Amino acid sequence: MTPVIGAPRAGEIGEVAGVSTRTVSRFLSGRVQVSDTTKRRIETAMRELGYGTTRFGVISLHGASRGILEKIFRGIVEAARDTEHEITLTDVVPNGDGVASSILAAMAKQAREGVGGFVVVSTHEDVVRAVQEFDGEVPVVLALDDDNEFASVGIDSYNGAVQATRHLLALGHTRLAFVAGPRTLGHAQARERAFLRSLEEAGVAPVAIVDGDWSARSGLGAGRRLRDTDATAVFCASDQMALGLMHAYSEVGKHAPDDISVVGYDDDDGAAYFAPPLTTVRQDYAEVGRRSYVTLVGLARGERRRSLHLVPELVVRSSTGEASGSSPARVG
Repeated sequence: MTPVIGAPRAGEIGEVAGVSTRTVSRFLSGRVQVSDTTKRRIETAMRELGYGTTRFGVISLHGASRGILEKIFRGIVEAARDTEHEITLTDVVPNGDGVASSILAAMAKQAREGVGGFVVVSTHEDVVRAVQEFDGEVPVVLALDDDNEFASVGIDSYNGAVQATRHLLALGHTRLAFVAGPRTLGHAQARERAFLRSLEEAGVAPVAIVDGDWSARSGLGAGRRLRDTDATAVFCASDQMALGLMHAYSEVGKHAPDDISVVGYDDDDGAAYFAPPLTTVRQDYAEVGRRSYVTLVGLARGERRRSLHLVPELVVRSSTGEASGSSPARVG
C-alpha cells in the first residue's frame, strides 16, 4: 500500500517541491489558497514521493443515533469507492474534561497519526465549538450542521418543520402542539422556531410545547400530558417521540388520525410500519455522507470552504387527517 498523506510529512513534500513546510500544510488543509504554480509543484512532489493514499476520519460523539450515523457513513464509503482513500470511523466518548476537549483530543491524535481530514458528525453546540477551535493541519467538514464559517453539509431542519406544520394547518387544524428535541442541538431549535413561526404566520397560537429528548420514552410522557388538552394535532421533532406519543393516546382509547393527527421527523426505517404509518419528514442522511466526502476531498485539494443545505421531504402517510368539521385549506 502506498504511504498515507499527513501533516507530519509536510516537510518532506515541501523539500521536494521547493516550498516551505507551512505552504504545504496550508495546501493540505484547504484553509489558504495557493497559486496554481505552487499547487502543481506540491502535487507533483506528492506523486513523486508516492503519497497516493489519504486516510480520512469520520468522528461522531458517543450517543449519536446509530441509524443516522450508519447512513452517513455508508454514504461516505459509497462516495469513496473506487478511490485510494481509506475511511475510519471513531466514536468519541467524552472524558472528564467535557465534550469539546474530547473531540479535540481525538482529532489531534489522529492528525498526528497521518489522517488527512475529518468529517465530524454532530450538531451538539460544544462539538461545533471544538471544531472551530481545532488548529490542526488538516481540513474538517461538519456533517449535519449549517455553520457558515466552516465547511459543512446540513439538512434544512427549519424548512422541513415548516413543511410539517403547514401540512397540519392545511388539513384544518388550528389547535396544534409540539414535542421538542434537546435544546442544546441546533437542528432541534430550528424545528421549534419553524413550528412557532408557521403558526404565527397563520394567526394560530400553539396549544402547548413539551420538551423531549428524541426517545420514544419522552414521547410517551409528552403524549400523557397532551392527551388531556384540546390539541387536535401534534408535531413531534422525531419519529421515535411520535411513536411514544401515539402509544400514550392509545392508552386512553384515542388513535391517529381520527382523534389526533401526528407528524414525526426523520422517516426512520420503521416509520412506514407504525400503526398507523407515520406522516414524517424524510432526511437523506446517505446524501449528507456523500456530499461531506466530496467537500472534504475538495478542501484537501485546496478548494474554498462551502456550506451545503439539503432540503428534506414531507412524506404524507395515514397518521394525519382533516380536522373534525374542516375542509383542507390552502396554506403558504
